Amino acid sequence: MIGKHFPSGKYTLLYDGAGKIGFTFDTAKVISQSPGKMTVDVKIDGEGVFLKILETNPSNPIRNIRFIMPGFENTYQTQPFHPVFLERLKPFKTLRFMDWAATNNSKLVNWSRSRHAQQSNSGKRQRGRARTPDSTGKHAQNRPVVHFASAGKR
Repeated sequence: MIGKHFPSGKYTLLYDGAGKIGFTFDTAKVISQSPGKMTVDVKIDGEGVFLKILETNPSNPIRNIRFIMPGFENTYQTQPFHPVFLERLKPFKTLRFMDWAATNNSKLVNWSRSRHAQQSNSGKRQRGRARTPDSTGKHAQNRPVVHFASAGKR
């Protein structure tokens, strides 16, 4: 989170795996922690909050990190989007995901080499894009695009 675009408060940090997580700057102070969970006191100061993985266990690496705003600990799994974000989407009929799908400035030509075809990103980006229209009731232009597609997959 960069700048002042987030509220101060006690955030919940959840993660899978084993290791040590820390924060840069004085904006975030760990006030309690147990394996897989931290409570972090965040203060707005314009510097932002930067999380860093200090240590990780190679056989059980830190992964699936969730940094949850105050008040959303009980709803983040079923409603991952902030109500203000959803409100700002109301005027739109269709949501496009070109930037989220990394379409712009892509040099990719052959569909078979795309990460969408190879499923190399374990589907997390796809699931995130799929959940946005589910949460908003909007139509999604969700199909991954190969900008300079070769014949057969345009």
